[in-house]
Amino acid sequence: MELDMQNIADGAVFPRVLDAANEICDRFATTGFHANMITYLTQELNLPLVQASNTLTNFSGTASFTPLIGALIADSFSGRFWTITISSFIYELGLISITISAVLPTLRPPPCPTQMNCKEASAFQIWILYISLLLTSLGSGGIKPCVVTFAADQFDMTKSGVAGRRWNLFNLYYFSMGMATLTALTVVVYIQDNVGWGWGLGIPTIAMALSVVAFVIGSPIYRRLKPGGSPLVRLLHVIVAASKKRNAEMPSDPMLLYENRELDAAICLQGRLLHTDQFKWFDRAAIVTDDEAKVLGPPNLWRLTAVHRVEELKFVNLIYYVACARFYAYKPLQEATEICSKEDDEELAKDKMPSKKMDSSDKDGGVELQRSVTV
Repeated sequence: MELDMQNIADGAVFPRVLDAANEICDRFATTGFHANMITYLTQELNLPLVQASNTLTNFSGTASFTPLIGALIADSFSGRFWTITISSFIYELGLISITISAVLPTLRPPPCPTQMNCKEASAFQIWILYISLLLTSLGSGGIKPCVVTFAADQFDMTKSGVAGRRWNLFNLYYFSMGMATLTALTVVVYIQDNVGWGWGLGIPTIAMALSVVAFVIGSPIYRRLKPGGSPLVRLLHVIVAASKKRNAEMPSDPMLLYENRELDAAICLQGRLLHTDQFKWFDRAAIVTDDEAKVLGPPNLWRLTAVHRVEELKFVNLIYYVACARFYAYKPLQEATEICSKEDDEELAKDKMPSKKMDSSDKDGGVELQRSVTV
């Protein structure tokens, strides 16, 4: 497989390889940990199926919410590198704690091969489980929103850099991620079911530890970007500023709207967004009033934002409408499927109903005929 030799000579490929190794180990560990967890809760901790399902659902919802907090922290304060590093350690602590609980007999109920009249896990053992799952949920909240964007930070996305790049590294990257997931779903699950949960959870724990080590080793050579502020906060700035200027008069020339390249330098590394004519109401956030024109320092972003930030919100709105269009396109199909399913069920029910016998008399001969009428 050919790689860009110029990038190798410049040392640009090595940090990408380390980052890819980190993501591969992380994907392997995450998939191996979550794939068979319902079996661990029901057969090792002897929890009822409903309680085990509710537990995993609650922590899965928590793990889906924490990336919002992790992204906000990374973009506003700590940056992607430190967010990934600290979150990886937190995730590793969760894996270590649940692995120890699977190995030590005092942290789990006695084995119950028959799965009948089994002793459930005690309150202390349940709390160990909750703490472990909470640590993994918090850790994933800092890893998920930052890993892919941090990998993208390692590439030169300027026009000259993109023109001469070979993209084989991306193919190798996604192939490796798929193989890591496949290996976890087969090998790790087999070990959990046939060898033991000590090794079944220990292998993902070791893989995650290798992931952290691979990521930290590359820290001196990574390309780190300073936090440019959370996109969510920037979008909120535009909405509030446009609301405050809802009665302001729009300028006839869009070139009169507010621009500040120095202010947007951290978020416009790959170029600025130009003004568009869609969702013009949000352009009010970039109207410069007479009082604001006299201010020499940075503007109050809750009252005045640049065109680039306004266009970011417009793009988000476009994505929202596309998502709604997909929803409304899917909903009739789902309803049609349900109607067809109900009709099939009704036809099947009719076929299974017993036939009723009705007696009728022949008026001419008085002969009674017995007919079977199927309803």
